[in-house]
Amino acid sequence: MNFRFDRLVQELDISGNFLQTLDKTSLQDVGVSSLEKLNASDNHINYIHEEAFVEQSKLQIVDLSRNELMFIEPNTFKKNRFLTTLSLANNEPLKLPDGGPFLNSKSLKVLDLSACNLSIIPPNAFRGIPNLEALYISQNKFKVLPLLQWVERLKILDLSHNYLTDLNSEVFSAYPKLVHLNLSYNKLSTLDTTVMSQLANVIITEDLKGNPWVCDCMFYKIYSWCSSPGVDLEIVCSSPPKCNDKLWTDCYKVGCDDNDNGLGRVEDLVTIGYTAVPSERLENRERQNASDVEVTTVIVHTRQPSENHGHQNDSDSFGIRIQKLENGDIFVFPLIIFAVLVVYLVAVRVMKWDRSKLSRLRVTDRADGDRAASSPLQDTEC
Repeated sequence: MNFRFDRLVQELDISGNFLQTLDKTSLQDVGVSSLEKLNASDNHINYIHEEAFVEQSKLQIVDLSRNELMFIEPNTFKKNRFLTTLSLANNEPLKLPDGGPFLNSKSLKVLDLSACNLSIIPPNAFRGIPNLEALYISQNKFKVLPLLQWVERLKILDLSHNYLTDLNSEVFSAYPKLVHLNLSYNKLSTLDTTVMSQLANVIITEDLKGNPWVCDCMFYKIYSWCSSPGVDLEIVCSSPPKCNDKLWTDCYKVGCDDNDNGLGRVEDLVTIGYTAVPSERLENRERQNASDVEVTTVIVHTRQPSENHGHQNDSDSFGIRIQKLENGDIFVFPLIIFAVLVVYLVAVRVMKWDRSKLSRLRVTDRADGDRAASSPLQDTEC
């Protein structure tokens, strides 16, 4: 850099130039020694000397985004004890070391690693920044929510525009101080009911938008949670077709039918653990509230729902269907299937036996009546 500034300059913007390196004396050569904020974004910087910022003892904010950095020396900011914010966004591909810390800075609180082509974060990568409070890792390639070590003070985590398909329930134990979690524009289609109460405390509507949400009958708890007092999440559904582009609270009001997932309305489901029992016994059992359905509960549907979502009166309708409320997967334990088939066959056999017995009784009664009419009994003395 062939120019000089006043040495008392506190903010320096050298963005949008053609800088390729920041050498040991690059900032000293331009005469600055009291920088608090440096913007060196939108350059072609591919190398930063480990001591490039040593003389900037008051440095607080550094923006190195949109450069060509692939690696940064861990001790680059070790001497900058007032540094709080560092952006390395849009440096692709930035490499994080496998064996040691990515950076050593006890003062750093905000780190932006967005759009750096990251898919994993090594366990010890953040060991040198224990006071980190905000981490932005959006627009990367994360398929699994990273459970980072050494960042127990993390309050803000931005994971938007990634490829997450599931929200790990351990996220809240890994980050106990978390107050904001952005999960927008991922591949999430459903949520684990065990994390919803905690999730409601760290997200807003914008943090969940852009995901292919499946708004079917199996997620009544989610609908109830979204419409509960204090939670205002206007989530737009992707499927089933009748719910496409509708708010999921509105989609639930439409109701569920057999064309969605093979189940009737949530009100028609009865939770009975892992035991299948005949419909006659279920009729006498008090129905549980649909919101009490647990993730690993086996659901038994005792009757086929009619078009108006009511129950058929035909005593022969004895349909049993089992589904596990976890990621919408079918629950296929052979033992359970066998038990259901046995119960079904026994029920059918009992119903057929009852009908057969009733028919024989009617025939017998009719025959006795004919004999009585043709040869009436005469009075006899004992």
